[in-house]
Amino acid sequence: MRRVSILFLLLALSVVERSLAQTDGSIIGIYAKALLVSHTADFQELPGTQSCCAGFTTGTGFGISAGGEVWLPLSSTVHVGGLLGVIWQDYSLTSEEDTYVIINGVGQPGLFEHQLTGTMFSIGVEPRLSWSPLSWLQTSVGAAVAIPVTTTYQQQDQIIEPADQGTFIGPNGEDTGSRTRNRYSGSLPDPSITISPTLSLAAAFPLNTSRTWFIGPEITGQLGVTNIISGVDWRSSALGIGIRVTHVSRPASAAPVQPQAPVSDDPIVLIEFSPDVDSLSTDQQKRLISEITRRQARGAALTVEYRPSLDPATEDLQQRRVDFLRRLFLSIPNVDADIMPYDQGITTQQPFPLDIFRVRFIQL
Repeated sequence: MRRVSILFLLLALSVVERSLAQTDGSIIGIYAKALLVSHTADFQELPGTQSCCAGFTTGTGFGISAGGEVWLPLSSTVHVGGLLGVIWQDYSLTSEEDTYVIINGVGQPGLFEHQLTGTMFSIGVEPRLSWSPLSWLQTSVGAAVAIPVTTTYQQQDQIIEPADQGTFIGPNGEDTGSRTRNRYSGSLPDPSITISPTLSLAAAFPLNTSRTWFIGPEITGQLGVTNIISGVDWRSSALGIGIRVTHVSRPASAAPVQPQAPVSDDPIVLIEFSPDVDSLSTDQQKRLISEITRRQARGAALTVEYRPSLDPATEDLQQRRVDFLRRLFLSIPNVDADIMPYDQGITTQQPFPLDIFRVRFIQL
């Protein structure tokens, strides 16, 4: 069940991260921090072990946490998001007790220590709500959820005074010959998912001029409110000190508008052939094609009109010019040229020279 929960959380947060990465103002980052851990407890021994300890009450530990974070803006200063990472930490709980030890076959006063040490590796999920009172400062509240993956423990009684001599007395008054007793080890029995309220303060300083990459320190306090082991009064709190590297998504800048060459509203383009020539020069063709494609981009249909005449251009020359224009227009993508006699096209107040063609663009 624990593995299924871990896989579900990893999948869910992966989907969230991908979606937030495309949201303007969202934040994606990575973090790493050291944890100074404090344990509070009230138990004598772990389930399944034996100890004559009066009770463990306090302990310490050190840990490391690292992972990723995502944030979604609710406003310019408020974000909702969370952290997903891994947590490794060790722990040490001790309790001292007076006793008698055997030194050179004689019982003498001594001191021994009940010891409980080990490690815990967890998956950490931490939903948060943040507020930025300043552009570079962020404070947040949340809840750290630790899902245990693997744990270890070692429990024993160890003579600490005298430091270099003395052994435990057995149940029948015999010399055990050992400075330790009640030794147990293994995995913590029935570890629980823990929840700890958190309060964080972080700073962010830009790494680039566009202010999309940031780096800064973070300090986090978390208070343990649930037990590490089911049915055992044992909680841990921590102070985290670390560093974050984050990326802020900015709205894409609008592409600069390129100046467009002016396009005449007159739907007629004149094509003039040189006398006795049945084609256009290369420069004329380029200018004509440029004009046609600009107007075609505005959603115009193209009609080519010509005026048949025998003078000054012969009928054969006029036909060759029409064929040339037809081939030229067919070479232009997305242009359908309909060539018709001039007298079937539009009328005009001014007559055109006989060697001038009229190209008309009819709006769709």
